[in-house]
Amino acid sequence: MGATTTVTATGGVANFTNLPIDAAGSYTITATDNAHTAWTATTSSFTVIAAAPSQVIWTTSPGTSIAGSAVVGPPTVKIEDAYNNLVSGAVVNMAVTTGPGVFIASTTSVTTSAPGTAAFPSLFLQAAGNYTITASAGSASATSSSFTVNAASAHAIMVWGGSGQSATVNTNFASPFSAFVTDTYGNPVSGATVTFTAPASGAGGTFHATTAGGTCLATGAVQSSCTATTNANGIATSLAFTANGTAGKYTNLSAAISGATTYFTETNTKATLVFLTSAQSFATNNTDSGTSSGSVIIQAQDGAGNPVVVQTTAVTVALAYATTGVTLTTDPASVVIPVGASSVAFTVVSSTSTNGGTFTITATNGSYVLATQTETVLKNASATGNAFTAIATQNVSPTNQTAAFPVKITNTTGATEYYEVSSPNGLLTDESASPSSACLPITNNNNGTITDTVTTDETLPAPSRPSGSYTLDFVVQEYPNTGCTGTVVDLQVDATLTVTAGSASVVSIAGGAGQFTPNGTAFTNALTVFVSDADGNPITSGVTVTFTAPSSGASGMFRASGNGGVCLASGNGIAVTSCTATTNAYGIASSLSFTAIATAGNYNVAVTTTPTLSGSPLSFPEDNT
Repeated sequence: MGATTTVTATGGVANFTNLPIDAAGSYTITATDNAHTAWTATTSSFTVIAAAPSQVIWTTSPGTSIAGSAVVGPPTVKIEDAYNNLVSGAVVNMAVTTGPGVFIASTTSVTTSAPGTAAFPSLFLQAAGNYTITASAGSASATSSSFTVNAASAHAIMVWGGSGQSATVNTNFASPFSAFVTDTYGNPVSGATVTFTAPASGAGGTFHATTAGGTCLATGAVQSSCTATTNANGIATSLAFTANGTAGKYTNLSAAISGATTYFTETNTKATLVFLTSAQSFATNNTDSGTSSGSVIIQAQDGAGNPVVVQTTAVTVALAYATTGVTLTTDPASVVIPVGASSVAFTVVSSTSTNGGTFTITATNGSYVLATQTETVLKNASATGNAFTAIATQNVSPTNQTAAFPVKITNTTGATEYYEVSSPNGLLTDESASPSSACLPITNNNNGTITDTVTTDETLPAPSRPSGSYTLDFVVQEYPNTGCTGTVVDLQVDATLTVTAGSASVVSIAGGAGQFTPNGTAFTNALTVFVSDADGNPITSGVTVTFTAPSSGASGMFRASGNGGVCLASGNGIAVTSCTATTNAYGIASSLSFTAIATAGNYNVAVTTTPTLSGSPLSFPEDNT
């Protein structure tokens, strides 16, 4: 175009068969005879149009947009042929190339205008995320640069985590509450404010914040509500929640955004006081003025029947008694479950009576479900003129669990009588007795002996602590006829059984696992383990327990005189990643203190024992928030 082409005329005719024109537009062509330059002729005007689409060029790229709204731009492309001419009237189609969604209710096909451009003002994407889109015309296409579609405004909220939990009254729930916020299209919304609100009355609890409705904290002042901001995944968390003192189920703990609310279902439970010793018949001695006594063990258990190890403050259990036919001479008004233990043993002594009787013990503490148990005081043995020789203390241990109790009887009634000795009432887990004689006849002034053999298996859920000295109650049954027939008279005699712990065998977590606390603050509970023999009896010495926190990343610090030294209470020694402890009188070994460092995150604290016991190494999951 713009050049001169020469053709030799033949027969007075010159044919121009190769006049290429690249640029589209309006043209005229002039022919000139080279021999006679005055001989010229010019064509009428004609048009050269663009060729087929050959390339797509982005002129306005899509920008950051909002879900459900038109893609910002609007996205615009121009279409050119192979000679860079703009192509008008070309059909351009737009499609999603990469991204989490597709165009919804959009105009995705546009015909280029006279300048050869196509704008797309009606492209709608509902799924938030990163995208590229491709414009195509014929065989030509081009892909946009990456752009982002953000979530629209917060529209809905739902429970994400923490619902359906139970916690003992006045204790922290194991997991905080979290809520998930979305826009109209189900996209997670970040930066939304969620308000968590506890029930106004009844069973419920408290959050932690500086002020009511303030930012949720992991610890701090107790508040009825607090607010949290959703993270990049649309999740907001309360960080912590503590059950109040009222037991019960509640469904009105809420998480709300403007215009929408969701609810959590939670339960506050009371721990339970449980008698480890079964109902027993209290023994008598050989005089009418004698007394009967029995060992009783009370234990604190959670709703699942697991022993609750007292962590920080001893638990006082009030005891009340209702008597029928007997008088109690030793009846403690209260007992204390000490820190580091889950149970306590005590003794009740009753004066004897001719006909015996009963009494009921009620154990109460405001934070626990009360326990009751009825005990029996049988008829005094001397009421029929018989005498019983005291039985010496017998011992059992995990390796020697059989003890023989000789029950010696003297008959002073002047007539032959017949005796049996029944099994003792279950003081321990599995206790049985086998009389050496099914029916022993004893005549006037003659002595008879029935040797009762007791086999015990003191296996109890750790840390039940059954080892120690206990009073066993043997029921002696007196019959008037041979073969032990006729009207029976139940008498009784005391015996003392000492249960000795075996060697150290098992280590288990007793408290302090699964906690969370803000960076740089002390965890509520120290890390605590229970060391026992194979039957759950506490081991009070001979075992070294080592607590070791991670050396990098999220972690915490113990206190000791040096790394690996004896664990010290908060404020003593220096901050270390490892310390050691030995068990106390209840089989408990404690780190005494543990403080989160400044790095947030989840981690595990390792606990090992020397010698290595079953269950070691233990792992305590913790969380710096």
